[in-house]
Amino acid sequence: MTSFLQTDRGGGSRTAAMNHLKLFACIAFTCVLAAIANATVARNFGFDLYALKLELIAPAGAAILGFVAASGALFAARFFKAAPEWSDALPLLTIAAATVLLIHSLDGSTLKLEDAYQATGQIDFRSYIGLLLARTQTGAQVDEGQFYLAALEFLGFVAGAGMCLSLISVRPAKTCALCAAAVRKVRSATSPVLSFHETTGVLELFETGDSKVMQKLLRWRPEEKSFGPKSERATVTYDLYVCPKCKSEEVAVSVQAFKGKRWNEVPSLSARRIFAEDLSLQDAFR
Repeated sequence: MTSFLQTDRGGGSRTAAMNHLKLFACIAFTCVLAAIANATVARNFGFDLYALKLELIAPAGAAILGFVAASGALFAARFFKAAPEWSDALPLLTIAAATVLLIHSLDGSTLKLEDAYQATGQIDFRSYIGLLLARTQTGAQVDEGQFYLAALEFLGFVAGAGMCLSLISVRPAKTCALCAAAVRKVRSATSPVLSFHETTGVLELFETGDSKVMQKLLRWRPEEKSFGPKSERATVTYDLYVCPKCKSEEVAVSVQAFKGKRWNEVPSLSARRIFAEDLSLQDAFR
């Protein structure tokens, strides 16, 4: 493994970390706004979007609110060039859970018991949460079904948020992730034959590096080595797509691996990355 694959990881990781922080900050902001807006409408007009259900079960309102709450990701993709990845699933679920708790808390800030006292501070925590989940203003005992209903609402909220994120992370192969315009393939390059260990290093750098790292990656050549007839080895193919509208550049990688019998593409290792910095990658592909 050459010094390039060993030394350039730090800068790329910091860039990826900053992009993820911007993504999380934008989503958290719109989640708070969505929760406040839902409570305001419920308080002033008596309509609780989060509690809206189709056929008394399907959490349609929670899904709509989840979509709106996650819309900060669209802002982050457009203005900060940050897009969600599968590795972001856990922190995004944490933000979703915190948002649902905020929705219930804001709902409870105006919830009153039969004697007109605020619910908070007057009853135990389980009954308080039950009253919020049941959207009731009486002191009736809460049954377990209301907690299952709350879980269903949470799943609806997560599903709606996932639909919003899919507009960025899941899309047709030939459209821009940032503005949805049609992109065109302008360059293609294939690496020399690599060991599996080298291929892993290349893919890690592709996932975390910035444009400068990507340029070096395209120009990097490993030390010459000989492979036996059945030695495991791989190549990495890079395809460069350019968006004529927002001028962003996207690189798609695919891996072809040889495991002793034949060369096959490995779909699970395919990936795409947006590189929207001022530094163009087109010269590096030549």
